[in-house]
Amino acid sequence: MDTVRLLEEFTGEEANLRFSAAHKADVPATWANIEKAGRILAWSPCMSIGQGLRELVNWYRENRGWASEVLTSDS
Repeated sequence: MDTVRLLEEFTGEEANLRFSAAHKADVPATWANIEKAGRILAWSPCMSIGQGLRELVNWYRENRGWASEVLTSDS
């Protein structure tokens, strides 16, 4: 299941996707690989992407006041 569908499931809302030109800070490609971190640092993720997204949604719900004051490009 992709991240958009997971977020829709966790929020109970349908995603409203808007596509626009890339931001200058966007990274066009990445070769990030957590396997190297595992070898060098003996590190591995402690939760799945689904668990992390669920915790993120819950955090924003619990911190709506703070999160609503964060400036975005839409502000």
